[in-house]
Amino acid sequence: MGGDKGGEQSPPDGMTPPTTLARRLHIYGSCCLHSLCCSGIFHGWSGMKLIIEREGLFRHLCSPADGLMCEARSAKLVSIYSTAFGFSTAGYVVGAALMDVAGPRWTNVVSLSMSALALLVLSSNITSSSSWPPVSFGPLSIDWFSVAYSLLSLSGTMAQTSSVHSSNVLPPIWRRLAVTSFSALFAIGSLVFVMMNIISGSLGVPPSLLLRVWMCVEALLAVNAAVVMPDRPCQALGASKKERDEAEKKIPYRQLLGSHHFWFMAVFPACGLTTCVFWLSTYQDWLVELGDLDRRLSTSSGLIIPAGPFLNPLFGLLLVRMGLKTGLVVLNCGIALLLLLSRTRSLALQWVSVGVYAVCRPCVGSMTYAMVAALFGLPSFSRVFGTSSFIVGVVSSLVAPQLRHLAAATSLPHVYGCLLFASLLLYIPLLLPLDGPRPSEPHEGKKER
Repeated sequence: MGGDKGGEQSPPDGMTPPTTLARRLHIYGSCCLHSLCCSGIFHGWSGMKLIIEREGLFRHLCSPADGLMCEARSAKLVSIYSTAFGFSTAGYVVGAALMDVAGPRWTNVVSLSMSALALLVLSSNITSSSSWPPVSFGPLSIDWFSVAYSLLSLSGTMAQTSSVHSSNVLPPIWRRLAVTSFSALFAIGSLVFVMMNIISGSLGVPPSLLLRVWMCVEALLAVNAAVVMPDRPCQALGASKKERDEAEKKIPYRQLLGSHHFWFMAVFPACGLTTCVFWLSTYQDWLVELGDLDRRLSTSSGLIIPAGPFLNPLFGLLLVRMGLKTGLVVLNCGIALLLLLSRTRSLALQWVSVGVYAVCRPCVGSMTYAMVAALFGLPSFSRVFGTSSFIVGVVSSLVAPQLRHLAAATSLPHVYGCLLFASLLLYIPLLLPLDGPRPSEPHEGKKER
C-alpha cells in the first residue's frame, strides 16, 4: 500500500492516476464494455445480412422473377461491407490522432456517440418500407443504410484504440492478460448482430427495436465515459513521478517509421490476417469439392468460429507465463497447421481445421495487442497500433482477393504451399528484433540528456 501511495501523487496538467481500487476497476470495466458493445459490432455482417434479407431491404433491386436475392442485390451488400471495412481501417488512424489530441475521455465519448447515431439511422432504415430516400450527388446516389454502417465501422475501431491504456490500472502481473482481453472483446462484439437476428427470428421482435435498445446502451456508455474516463491515458499502477514523466513521452512518427520493431508489427499481423482471410474465403468451396453437399460442416462452422474468441484468455495466460517469443512460435505453428490441414482431402480433418482457425484468428489480434504494448509501451499504443493496423487493413484487403484469383487460376495447394513457406520464412526470423533495444529507449535516452 505504501508503494501505491508513493506512486499516486497527483501529477500536473490534470494527469491524476486513479487512487482507489473501485475507481481503477470502474475505468477498466468501462473500457471493456466500450470494446464489447462498440468496437467489433460491425464485423457481425453475417447476422446483419440475414436481417436485411428477412426485412426485404434493397429488394427493389431485384425483379419478381429473381426471388429474394439477385446479382444486383448481392453486389449492393458486398459494396456496403467493403466500404465499411475501408472506413474501419481509417478508424485506426482517426482514433490514434484523436487520442493524441483529445485524450481517452473524448475519444471514447466521440466513438460511442457516433456508434449510437449510426445505430439510430440503421434502425430507421432496416426495412424497405421505412427507409429514408437516398441522397444524390449528381450521378452518385448514397443510401442511408450504407452511410450508417460505414459510420458504425469507423467508430468501432476508434473505440478499440482508446481503451487499451486502461490495463495500466491493474497490477503488472495481470497487465498483459488485460491487454489481450480487448482483442477477445472486439471479436465477441461481432456476435451482437448474430444474436439480434436469432432473437428477431425466434421471438418476432422487430430488428429496429433491438437496434434502438443497443443504441440506448451505447448512449449510456458515452455518458459514463464522459464522467469516468481520464483526460490522458492511465499511468501504470504504483509508478513513481519520474516513471510517470517518462511515460508521457510518445515516440515521434519519424522515429516510429524508421524502427524495425514497427515494421515487424505491420508484417506479422498482415501475414497472419491475410492467411486467415484467404482460408475463410476459400474453405467452403473446398468443402463442397470434398463432398459436403448438404453443407453440414459449413453450417456448423458458423457456430464454431465465433466461439474462438472465448479462448483468448488462455492465450493471454500463455503470454504471461512463457513470454512473447513463445507465443509467436505457438501462433505461427497454429497457422502452419491450419494451412496443412485445410489442404487434406478428408472431411474429418476439415472439422479440425475449422477449430484451428477459430482459435488462431483472434489470437493474431491478441498477439498484436500484447507485442505493441510490450515493445512500445502503453503511452504510444494508440499511435503505433493505429498506424500499423491501417497498414495491415490496406494490405490484407488488397492481397487476399488477389490470392483468391490466383487460387482460381492455379491449384489451391500450390497457393497454400507458398503461404506456408512464406510464413515460416518470415515469422521466425523476425522474432530476432525482439532481442534488440526497444524503439522508446533511444527516444527516452535522448530526452534525458
